Order: sequence, then structure tokens, then C-alpha cells
Amino acid sequence: MIADGWRYVRAHRLTVTWMWVAALLFSQYLTADRVLAIPGIDAGVHIPFRFVLVGIMAMVALGACDARVAEPQWNDTGAVSRWNTNYIVFLTIAGSSLIFVVEIVAGQSDPQVFPRLYLTLCGVGIIAGALVRFAVAWVPVLVALLALTFFTSFNGGGQWWNLGGPPVNNALSWAFAFAVWGLGLALWLLVRRPWVSTADALRGGRQGSIGGA
Repeated sequence: MIADGWRYVRAHRLTVTWMWVAALLFSQYLTADRVLAIPGIDAGVHIPFRFVLVGIMAMVALGACDARVAEPQWNDTGAVSRWNTNYIVFLTIAGSSLIFVVEIVAGQSDPQVFPRLYLTLCGVGIIAGALVRFAVAWVPVLVALLALTFFTSFNGGGQWWNLGGPPVNNALSWAFAFAVWGLGLALWLLVRRPWVSTADALRGGRQGSIGGA
């Protein structure tokens, strides 16, 4: 199966991969000097906006992963395959995670705040993708992001991701983030069963639509 998957990627994904990498790098360049100020956490934390941007990209991809609509994909026949979307999801998460790790190693972000933010919002993205159509899957993700941004910008403290401030409720904060992520992951696996269409695509079988099992 690994060999089949590698041949599939080599045959169909080179152009898409380079386009995605170029878009990710360009977005990092455009947002390099912009930050999202979060008051009330350790005398103020400034998260680079590029973190938020790659998080949005990952959430939108996760939301699209199993939304109930057939999307045109990049392949020779023009057929529809959920594997194509799964590949974009993997590429987005891998790129975002790599950038995040590099920034953490370079000491550019709080090692506690951003992982919780990322886990929670990605969980929202998965839930949105499992419940609604692709055309509107990004709406709850965007609403959640804007609401959380507004809360942290104007509330002046007690943000949801530190729930009173570390280290008092740090464990509770992590539990909240993983609960949202776990709910989304469980819903995705139980409702969409992505391994079915992915295995079919790797075997060269039927090209099932995103809405199919």
C-alpha cells in the first residue's frame, strides 16, 4: 500500500504540492511582522500572526476533508476522490506543524499557549467538516476564531486557553484543548470513515465522492 501511495503522489501531486508550499511560504512572508496581542498572560504574549494564518489554513483543510459535497480534484480523469482532499489536509498540517516547531525552537512563541489554541481550533475545523457542506464548513471555524480573538483583545484577562493563568489551571487548559480536538477526531472517524475511500483510491478502485463511505 505504501508503494502504491507513493506512485499515486508522484503521478498526480507534484504540481499541487509545489503550489501549496509556495502559497504557505508566501503567506509567511506577508505576515512576518504582524502579531496578535494577547493581554493578561504572563504580562502579555504576542503571537505572530503567521501562526494564526497557518492555523486557519489547517482548519479550512480539515473542515473540507469530509464535508458532504463532491469537489473537483486534480487528476487525469477529472473524477472526484476524497483521497485528493486528504492529501491536501496532510500537506497543510505537515507544513503548519513544521513552521510551528521551527518557531518554538527559535524561541518565538509561548510553548503553552499556541498548542492549546491550535488543537482547539483544529478540533472546531474537523467538527465543521463532518457536519456541514464544504461551501460553509469554514464559517463556524471563522466565527470561533473571531470570537476568541475579540475575547482575548478586549476582555483583559482570564482567557479561555489559560483559564485563570498558569500554572494554576494549566492541566485544565490542556484538558479543554484535547477534549475539543478529541471530539472532532472521534466524530470524523465515526461518521466519515476516511480510511475507506483512501484505501480505494490507493488501490486504484472506485473514485468515491466525498459524501460517500
